[in-house]
Amino acid sequence: MEFLGFLVIGLFIAILVLPFVALAKANRTKRVVQDLAERVASLENKLRNLRPHTVSPVQPAARVAAPDPRAERAPPLMPAIPVSNATPGPPPPIPQELLIPKA
Repeated sequence: MEFLGFLVIGLFIAILVLPFVALAKANRTKRVVQDLAERVASLENKLRNLRPHTVSPVQPAARVAAPDPRAERAPPLMPAIPVSNATPGPPPPIPQELLIPKA
């Protein structure tokens, strides 16, 4: 019977407290949404103010002539490394110390 009494008292408190908690959360959310709307409006105004100040592309004063196709080739930056056609020898032997298993 005591449990039923505690349950009724808890339900009564919940009925009185939960609406106020819900109102507080709703008001806080409303303030956050208003702040975000103000920030978006501010950014939109800044963007509108930036658009008239765009710079037009620069027009070249004179055409650039193409390079002469008969120009000499530049010397290579690094000398060529000769490649040997010899086959590699057998690999070096493995030391005996590495072949002995350690206990």
